[in-house]
Amino acid sequence: MTRSGGVTGVQLRSAIDTAALAPADAAEIEAMLGKVDLNEWTSGSTRRGGPPDRFQYDLVIEQDGRRHEITIGERDVSPSLRSLLDRLVAEARRRP
Repeated sequence: MTRSGGVTGVQLRSAIDTAALAPADAAEIEAMLGKVDLNEWTSGSTRRGGPPDRFQYDLVIEQDGRRHEITIGERDVSPSLRSLLDRLVAEARRRP
């Protein structure tokens, strides 16, 4: 996951492997993933940009042998995807 943009323009990058997380954390993230229609956000639905000082998210999700690449601007994020992004950002901030 990469989050870029925002007021300061600082990037937040992290690779999060649910297999390496505590079981409760992994289950929480996987449950959130289950609520997101990855096909809606994958490949052809790149939604970049938006107003200045907004975040852009670039995600690569590998699940069940499939790879999903998502690029989306903050204003286009659905509620279910927002929950997942917030959780991934929190996890990324806990890492060195």
